[in-house]
Amino acid sequence: MQSAQAVAGIQIAAGLIPAVLGAAAGAIMFFHELTDAHATIVEEFRARHEQAGAGPGADAVTRLSAPEEA
Repeated sequence: MQSAQAVAGIQIAAGLIPAVLGAAAGAIMFFHELTDAHATIVEEFRARHEQAGAGPGADAVTRLSAPEEA
């Protein structure tokens, strides 16, 4: 049987610390601005994908990365 202090430490290590780190990572991703370099990289990947013959599941990748048309 664990002491109350040990149980509290385990709960913090298993719950609170990952929650705080996850929230910090989410905040960083939310505020991080994607540059024009990102669009260039995505376009290069799309071109390589098409050149390679676009294997199984290729339509899903293209659909997820393609900009929406109005």
